[in-house]
This record gives sequence, C-alpha cells and structure tokens, in this order.
Amino acid sequence: MKTLIVTIANILAVASALSQQYVSRIDNYSFGGYTITDVEYNAPYLFICGDQATIMYSELTNPDFKKAFTDVGDSVLLNDIEFGPASMGLCVGSDGTILRSSNGGQTWAGISTGTFEHFYGVAISPSGNDAICVGTGGIAMKSGDGGATWQTTNTGTKLTLYDVTILPGGAFLAVGEGGYIATLASGSSTWQVRSGSSSRTFYSCLFTSAQNGWVGINGGILRTEDGGVTWTQQLSGVYGSIMNIDRDANTLVAAGSAYGTIGVSQDGSTWQQVYVGDTVATKGVLYSSVISAAVVTGEDGMVRVLELGPALISEIGAYNAPFYFDHLKLGDGTLWCVGSNGAVHSRSSAGEWIKHTTGSTALLTGIASNIDGSILCVSGADGVVLRSSDGGSTWNSISLPNQTPLSSISFNGSFWAAGREKVYVSSDGSSWSQAGSVTGTRLLDVEAVSSNEAYVCGTGGIISRTTDGGSTWTLLTTNVTSTFMDGDIDASGIGLFVGQFGLGLLTTDGGSTFLPLTIPESSIMITAVDADASTGRAAITTISGKIIYRASPTSQWAVFDGATQFSDVALTADEITAVGEGGTVIRVPLSAVSVEEAPLQHALLITPNPANESIEVILDEAEKARNDGYQLVVTSIEGKVVKKNRFEPGRSRLTFDVSRLPIGVYSISAFDKEGIPIGSGLVTLSR
Repeated sequence: MKTLIVTIANILAVASALSQQYVSRIDNYSFGGYTITDVEYNAPYLFICGDQATIMYSELTNPDFKKAFTDVGDSVLLNDIEFGPASMGLCVGSDGTILRSSNGGQTWAGISTGTFEHFYGVAISPSGNDAICVGTGGIAMKSGDGGATWQTTNTGTKLTLYDVTILPGGAFLAVGEGGYIATLASGSSTWQVRSGSSSRTFYSCLFTSAQNGWVGINGGILRTEDGGVTWTQQLSGVYGSIMNIDRDANTLVAAGSAYGTIGVSQDGSTWQQVYVGDTVATKGVLYSSVISAAVVTGEDGMVRVLELGPALISEIGAYNAPFYFDHLKLGDGTLWCVGSNGAVHSRSSAGEWIKHTTGSTALLTGIASNIDGSILCVSGADGVVLRSSDGGSTWNSISLPNQTPLSSISFNGSFWAAGREKVYVSSDGSSWSQAGSVTGTRLLDVEAVSSNEAYVCGTGGIISRTTDGGSTWTLLTTNVTSTFMDGDIDASGIGLFVGQFGLGLLTTDGGSTFLPLTIPESSIMITAVDADASTGRAAITTISGKIIYRASPTSQWAVFDGATQFSDVALTADEITAVGEGGTVIRVPLSAVSVEEAPLQHALLITPNPANESIEVILDEAEKARNDGYQLVVTSIEGKVVKKNRFEPGRSRLTFDVSRLPIGVYSISAFDKEGIPIGSGLVTLSR
C-alpha cells in the first residue's frame, strides 16, 4: 500500500455534499453571526441560547425559531440553559447573569446575583427547588427556591468551574480547571473535593452515577468508573475542547470540535466523530431517542438537526501517534501500523496493542510482509528499510543504495520499494538492489505483482510497469496529469489507481487501457485504495476523512465519515480498516453495510488536468454508444454555471476553450436529453 507524504497544505480540497451511511439527514437553520452555545428541550419546544443575550425556541419536529424576551443587555453571552419541572427554566452567562423563566421559556427575567463572575454551567434538581450555577473564580452559587434567590457556596478553589450536573442521589457534581471535581450534598454549602489522577481541564461532564461518568477535555473525552480517581481516554483526535455532553437512552453525543464534528457513542465506550455539514466550531448538543436525532449548535449561528442511523464505524487505535501512514493485517489477525516519529505498533487478534522499538525516529511510510508473515519490512523516508524476522521483537536497519527517501513498500514474490524516481527490489528484505528508475516523477506507490512484475505511480499522472524485474519500465498512457497517490493491481491485470481531485482509473488489461471511474468524493484527494479483483469489491479513503466502499462493480458506493485525515485503507473478507491522523485506526464491519445494487454513472475523463487554454472531455465506450447529444455543463466552485457545450451524437470526445475562465476548480457534468446525469469530474485551471 502507498502512503501519504504530499504536503497537505499544497492540496486544494473542495468540499462536496455526500450521502453518508451514518448521518441520514441534516437540516440546517442559521442565525447570522450569533454563536449558539447551548441547546435544550422542554416539551414541546427546543430552546437555544448564545451571544447578544439570545434565547430562541421552536417546535422540535417543525423548527420555526422565535426569539424569547430577555431583560438583560445585548453584551451578555449566555452559556447554558436548563429546565426543571412546573415550567421553570434557568439560563446563565457572562457578568454574573442568571435568567429565570416561570412560563416554560417564553419570557426570561434577570436575577440579582451580586457578582460579575462569568457563569458557564447550571443544573437543576428533579424537584426544581435546588439549583447550582458555576463559573470563573471558583464561583458556585446555590438556590433553594427554584432560582428566585442565590447564595454562594465554598468550593475551595479559585479555578474556573465549567460545568455542573446532578447525580442520581440528589448531590451536585462540578468540574473545572486542573482536573477539579467536587460534589455538594443536598442541604450543604461546602463542596467535597475529590482527589483524581488527571490535571486536565474538564470543560463538560455527564455522570450516570457517583462513580460512572464522562468529562470533556481539549482534544477528546475521558471516562471514569471510580468517581474520578482514574480516567481513561475514549475519544481522541478532536480539534478543540468538548464543551457539551448529552445522553438519552444508550446514545451519548458530545460537541466542541473546531471543525464541524460531534462525537457519537452508542455504548459509552467507543466513539465516532460525525461531520455535521459545516466546518464551524460546534458548541452545544442534545440527543433525542424519540426522533433518533441530535441537535447541534455552534458558531456563526449554526443549528443542525442530524438524524442518526446505526453505528457502523468503530475506532480501535490505542496510541496518539502523530500520523499512521500505512498498515497491514496478517493472516493470524495481527494488525501492524507504521507512521511518523518511527512509530511501529501492532494489535493482536485479541485486541492487545504493543509498541515496538526499532531504533528509528524517521517517518515510516510503508509496511509489507512475505506470504506467511514471517518477515516484515518497513520503508522509511530516511532511505532505510527496517526488517524483522521474529514478529517485531528485533529489527535490522538496512540502508538502500543512494539512500533514497522511500514512499512505499510492497510484497508479492519479492519485496519492492519505491521513492523519488527510483525502485528497489529484494528477495527476502535483507539485501536490496536498484531495480531501475522512472524519470520525471515522484513515485508515491509501488504495487508488487510477482518477483519480476510491478507497477509504480506518482506525480504527473504517471503509471509505469516492469515485467523483467526492473531492468526496463514501460510508461503507460493515462491521459491525465494529476498525481496518483495509490494503486492496487493483481496478476490478472485488473487494477484501480486513485489520486488528486477524485482521480480514479480502472484497467482490466494490465494498463494497456484505462477507463475513468466514478467515485462519490470527486472533489477531494483520494489517498488510498484496496481492491479485490475477483469480486470487484473496492475500498477507498480520502484526505477529508471519508471511507468509500462498493460491494461489486455494479453496486453503488457507500460513504462512511471517519472525520479524520486518512492515509491508508485495507479490505478483507469481513471488514475495512483505515488509518491516519492522530494514530487513528477505524474499522467498518462489512456485515453491517447495506449497498444498493444499481448501475453506476460513468466518469468523465478530463485532460489535461490541470488545464490552461483548452480541455478535452472523454466519455468511456459504454457512454459513447449511448450518447444522444449529451449536454456538458461547467460549474464554478460557487455553484454558478459558467459554460455549456454539447457532444455530437455517437462521439466520445469534446474539446472546448477555457482560456477566458478565471483560474480555480470547476465541476464538469454530462446530462442526457432527459436531464439525467451521466457522469462528472473536476478540472483545475492554472496559468
């Protein structure tokens, strides 16, 4: 398998709307530049709050938000809203603000608190009599009369307290900076601070008992089963701090990502990051089992209603490695992952992870094994191959001729490695010789077919093949100039090659001819592919965090959102695994995947790409025969139609001028006379 070593900052990724397996529907409601910090349900209304002292409400099933009256100034940022029985509600915010409603949230009145500390969290007892709000300076104020009057309590700290919840027994539990966690018994005014093992700042909390709970931290979620004495990190790799956690039935949701995702767990142990349809920071979240939906709020007035399906994706990574670049699953079930900073990690079939010591701190770009798994070889960006013949207990470091930085390694009959313009081969991984070179490209992947046959691909749209052990290489005609990131091909000559801008090419004759492949993620860089030539199954990953799968050549693609940057994918008989940023290892069991069988649209081959003055659009042979005068539509990234053209009936090629279009990325789509889409692709104009 190839690995991703192209600088991400140099890749132009264009967002596209995709049908995802996990999120079945997203409804969008926007409120200008407001930051919507929290969301709460008080039947029959959904309430949201945020900056400019904003409180709005709407029916949950038919959102039409109305603004509730508040008697505080627009400078107030409201941070948390909660409801108790008998139509009583409380909302807290900056500058010592506490708002109280006695009519179910229609109107809100300010309560005098005597402080200008900022309140971040509020909780109400089931009876509605007792309430606690917490905030900066270690403040925790208590009410015993349903929020009408408030008194300070002794928290024993000046650290900021970010959240408070009520435990099943009636006590309150508060969390905050420095791993602060304390409880306040009913009738008491002094908090009992718990001694824990974490010094992380706790931004949010949810406890199902005095012992069992979750807290949100910067970068993820911690769980305790002993009241906070010890913590286990469950969700990692989140960009931002988890500011809100909610639970209904067995489903937990968590918000706080800076890049438009929420965490979802259906068992309280394994979490999935789910994209909410926007890239702004998420702030508030609640989940309703009645409608199987999560309501998410955030910056720029974002409110999203997400209908969630059954969880299909689970994360099984154990280490927060900076980046996994490649992985391999052996016949005995052992999973091997390699990546940055010399990371070599393995996971047994029983689920136990091991960190292996190799002596390398280099970026490790690939891993391969011989047929029985007795020899492992790892390629490095330092031009070194690491070899183990004892299951990873010990490793030998082997410098290759010229010490060329390596991008990929593969095995089939022999070990093959590639990097820059050079290719290397070894019978058993212990000694290596150069197996020719492919000039004019940076090789990013090598695919071994046998001891004598291999394919390489890389920049400039280059795919090259050798059948004589690397003595000579034949440049194959692809008609594209975009970068190929990965390929997978076997001895039958059936293979897939993928790359930038949704690039996908299929060959069934060893590369003599290539056909464009329609892939849903057509605007994003595809980083890896793994395919089964005998069945036509294929799995693909993208830089935008998508795992894409088809069960046969005639089935539709299923798209799963892993919400991280993926660099490699592997397909077995029963599951897909993908690895990438933050030491992430994602597993998708194929037994849970439902793929509808239907004819696929055919892709458009666009050349050159990038283009300058003119482009040629090419239909595959199947669409050439059906072409009844297909219309071609060119659309800008903003969705504006900028050019139209039409194929002559029965023709497969159309060339037209684009010299007057501004530089940028454009979508090109073909439609038949009934307006049914035939295929699409992206082209980059650069001058």
